[in-house]
Amino acid sequence: MKHQQPNPTEMSLPDPEVATRLHDLVRDAIQSGKRELLLPSGEHRIQGAWLPERFCHVTNNDHGLKRILLDFEGAENLSVDGQGASLLFFGEVMPIRVGRSTGVTLRHLTIDWHRPFFTQATVKESGDGWITFLYDPSRYPLRVDGGRLIAHDGLGWQTEALWNLLPFDPARREVSSRRENWHLGRWHRASREGEDSIRIEAAFAENYPSGTPIVLMHGNRVAPGIWVEDSRDIVLRDITLHHAPAMGIVAQNSSDITLERICVAPSGDRLFSSWVDATHFNDCGGTTRLIDCDLRGQFDDACNIHSTFFRVVSHPAPRQARVQVVHPQRWGSSPLSAGSQVAFFRHRDMERLLVTRVLESRAINQEFCDITVEDDLPAEASALICSRFDTGSTIEVRGCRFGANRGRGLLINREHRTVVEGNHIHVSGRAIESLPDANYWWEGSPVQNLTIRGNTFEDCGYGPCGGDTIFLGPELPDGADPRQGALHQAGGEKKGVAQGVLRQVLIADNTVIRHRGRFLHAHGVDGLTVTGNQIIQSTRYPLAPEEPLVHLGEGVLNATIQDDLLSQKEKPSTETLQP
Repeated sequence: MKHQQPNPTEMSLPDPEVATRLHDLVRDAIQSGKRELLLPSGEHRIQGAWLPERFCHVTNNDHGLKRILLDFEGAENLSVDGQGASLLFFGEVMPIRVGRSTGVTLRHLTIDWHRPFFTQATVKESGDGWITFLYDPSRYPLRVDGGRLIAHDGLGWQTEALWNLLPFDPARREVSSRRENWHLGRWHRASREGEDSIRIEAAFAENYPSGTPIVLMHGNRVAPGIWVEDSRDIVLRDITLHHAPAMGIVAQNSSDITLERICVAPSGDRLFSSWVDATHFNDCGGTTRLIDCDLRGQFDDACNIHSTFFRVVSHPAPRQARVQVVHPQRWGSSPLSAGSQVAFFRHRDMERLLVTRVLESRAINQEFCDITVEDDLPAEASALICSRFDTGSTIEVRGCRFGANRGRGLLINREHRTVVEGNHIHVSGRAIESLPDANYWWEGSPVQNLTIRGNTFEDCGYGPCGGDTIFLGPELPDGADPRQGALHQAGGEKKGVAQGVLRQVLIADNTVIRHRGRFLHAHGVDGLTVTGNQIIQSTRYPLAPEEPLVHLGEGVLNATIQDDLLSQKEKPSTETLQP
């Protein structure tokens, strides 16, 4: 039977003039120096055909030309009220950019996509090396071309990129397996079996029972929902993102960023929200705040806050260095500008050797940069890494709910005063992770003064991305090519270190509902206090074989751990906690 494509005449099509009017409204407000801007309420259907574009280096996402709806370039002290407007996007459009701006507040908006960059379906049958699924062609248009599965929207957007297939628990509406299907991007063969049925042959990790809900991930990290770069004093409040074909909210090389009552969650009966992280902060100084946010259903982590490690590749003079941005998804976004502080570390063990100030910075290209600093570099400069170092920066994550995603909860790799307090975290991987990495993603620097207090960790580790509730410790190189991720093993142990890299960590008064994995793994931590935490056995998930609740690896110094966590098994408890 010939497959029927969705008929564009049967739906309300996006009018390119609507996008143009909204774009010009923001541009004119900035040029005229307005202090307040009201966006028109109601639903606006947005396609990028007539939108201006700019080349964007978006950290941890795909670089390139982006067509942007609301582009806040050079805005000052501007408050924008969306009045509850709903922005419904078609294809590859970046909804909002805030660049080189000061004092911008955005509030009362909803962002979603008509055809998300995933397909939600149901398993019809499966066997070794194949699966047949049923789907709704009107909501998730697909076609088969040359054996490849093509996702499209019937209006011009399409992609043959297919990354992964994830099974879901229909009752819990969360990932139901710890095994993934990343091989699909390299090889699969698709064939149509009916108007609403497709068969895929591939080396699937397991067989899925008939009726299992699945999600297929299409496309790439092309367009975050909101992108903030080179800006300060930015507030995002009361904004809902149901989907973004990349990360939900990304901020880089900025300072004093507040997210308050941000909701990243699927719309309607969808199982997925943002294509990768719900929120992501790279090299943001001042105060970074997440307050009362609800982050659910994203493909990767709820929140990742980190600096970037650079590799020192040459040392032409005592106070000069050529540095490399190693990971390609961070090219073009160097934070080592004149006036910023920079810390130099010995690469092999992350010992911090020098904190100094950048006097001059000159980009050679998007990958390499020459810097001059005000102090002599250590003699072993050929084996150094460095990162921006913001003395006095603070991070607050309070009153948030993280849940029902594929990845982890909160990743912290920024120095100086972090407080994670009063949150409810139920994620498929680790709840909290501090893993400064000079080997794989090159995310650092090591935390200092981290407080994790009064949180509820509910049945974390039910899916991929690690089983420990809290994981603390650096990932160090072994001399192999860092881009190959020689030490990166999903769910595996990281290499230990004989000294403290992370410093002054307090884990106190948390409630842990546990069904598997350790409460805490730590290595390379100097100054660790664990006290007053309550461990409760899960009544909602099968209990895995018991193991020590705390594992202390190499380089843990000055540690105080509450006695009951150091025993082989937790004390029995019949107490339950409502999710």
